[in-house]
Amino acid sequence: MSIYTAHTGSSTLQAYFETGDIPTAGNFIDLIDSLAVYNGTLPYISGSNTGTGSFGNLYVVGHVNSHLIPTANNTYDLGSGSGISWNTAYIRQLSGSGALGNANLTASLNIIPGEDDTYSLGMAGREWKDLHVDGTANLDVVDIDGAVQIDGTVTVGVNDTGKDVKFFGATSGQYLLWDESADELVLTGDSKLSFHDAAGGENIVASANGHLEINAGTTLDITAPTVDVNVSTELNVDGDIDHNGDLNVSGTATIGTLSIANISTGHVSMSGNISGSAASTLLIGGAATVGSLTATSTSITGNITASGNISSSGTITGNKLTIDYVGPGIAATITTASFNYISSSLIPGTDNIFDLGSSTQEWKDLYIDGVAYIDSASLTNTDISKVNSDLIPLVTNVKDLGTSTLQWKDLYVDGVAYIDQISGSGATGDSALSASVHIVPGQDDTYSLGSAGLEWKDLFIDGTANIDAAVIGTLTLTSISSDFDPTATDTYALGSTSKRFTELYTGTINASGISTLTGGVVYGTETKAVGALTPAIPVTFITIDGTKAYSLADGATAGTIKYISVKTVANTPAGTLTPNATAGAWETAAFSVVGQTLTLLWDGAGWAIIGRNSGVAAATGAVAGLPVIA
Repeated sequence: MSIYTAHTGSSTLQAYFETGDIPTAGNFIDLIDSLAVYNGTLPYISGSNTGTGSFGNLYVVGHVNSHLIPTANNTYDLGSGSGISWNTAYIRQLSGSGALGNANLTASLNIIPGEDDTYSLGMAGREWKDLHVDGTANLDVVDIDGAVQIDGTVTVGVNDTGKDVKFFGATSGQYLLWDESADELVLTGDSKLSFHDAAGGENIVASANGHLEINAGTTLDITAPTVDVNVSTELNVDGDIDHNGDLNVSGTATIGTLSIANISTGHVSMSGNISGSAASTLLIGGAATVGSLTATSTSITGNITASGNISSSGTITGNKLTIDYVGPGIAATITTASFNYISSSLIPGTDNIFDLGSSTQEWKDLYIDGVAYIDSASLTNTDISKVNSDLIPLVTNVKDLGTSTLQWKDLYVDGVAYIDQISGSGATGDSALSASVHIVPGQDDTYSLGSAGLEWKDLFIDGTANIDAAVIGTLTLTSISSDFDPTATDTYALGSTSKRFTELYTGTINASGISTLTGGVVYGTETKAVGALTPAIPVTFITIDGTKAYSLADGATAGTIKYISVKTVANTPAGTLTPNATAGAWETAAFSVVGQTLTLLWDGAGWAIIGRNSGVAAATGAVAGLPVIA
């Protein structure tokens, strides 16, 4: 190990020499001390028996193989508070001892572990006593085994992003849960929400799935302007009801026993008995519904509504009889009755059993302003203004509307008339079928107009006949205003060997693929940038952009003439034509100038050159020859 100092005696001595002053003996001693090297034999850097030294800087080369202990306790620092600090201190363990306050480790800086999620503060068996944090403790997971006291506000999550909070009870499956995803507070199982005190009688509990109880030890007081209890099946009250105000029941109230000193009301409906003393008086100002009423003599002013039977050995006289009956069977048996009017439905007790009238006792007139639903009717003479329902025969394809001698005049149908066959007869014009609408088939490409054995005579169309395919015996056309295309290429002919058209008037004929033409001339052109030229097209214009290769297949008929001309060139043009077969001593023709032409004749075995031209360049005097033949 080497220990040396710098910037002490040497720096002072250097300053003396630079200024011209004479160094003192002390300066030289300091210089020697500053250059001293501990090699294991010198006891100390300076000659003092205390082993101390005063240096501006202390440099240690190698390792310190002993304790570094200050001479006085709690006096000296490692580094200074004036901004001179050690960079990194690697210390396995920190310990302190002394009176309260002397053993504290004080840090005026952040204490950050060297690696994330690796080192611990304390360990199992050696725990810190108290943790004092004035700011925020960011802890991923907290496991607290002891009591917790929180003196400030507790917030779980943030607005719009909450967290689940769960408080377990002493019984398995019993806990309080704030479910943030469902935004609801859950008491699982039969956990109770108690009020006033724990384990008291005031609580809300779900004793079973679908069963919620509200319990109060003595009194359950509900105060509100309106209390709405929605009951779909039954409201069951086991004890007494003390009602101080009005009781308004819009439906039916079923009461086992009702004891009332006096009833004065508009409407009371009971399915049980009403019992009173001989001197009792029952006053009913409105309507009364009574299950059973037995009286020697009864005089009732108003309406009588009975849920059971009303029987009388005498005569019942009233302004109105209302029979409200639901279900099978007979609602009322009346031997003789005289009614001025009936203001309700008249429904038989059993379907399809009872008659209105008989074969000998018939009603005179029937006036119905609505709809008469009659399964079957036998009408001798009927005058019907309107029918507001479907008119359907009992059996299909059997009954007629009208006869051959008694026919309906007009038939007005706004929807669809499904008719298997339409037939007309009579004088000229009577049997015509006239339509002022489109006649459209129900499905595309399915139905026919006529058949192979039954054909229409003439077809008169003033507009356009859109026909996919037509088989016509004789066709006379005045004009055609569209393309005239065959359905298959190279299949059909215009005319035949025995029946020909006399004249064909046309502007330009673009004919390609014609191998034989008798009695006329075919003109056709094509433009090729590269590749195969068409032998059957008389004129081919080639465009040469750079180096291009062209080919020419054999002709189909001897005497076919092929004319080739250079139309455009670009980018050092070099076009080469190589026919499949040639006649004469040539194999290829080279083109490079606009206007160069080559005329060939197919002699049956090969293409022969019958003409060539140097083109525009030669005509303007430029140096340009004929197509080069090789």
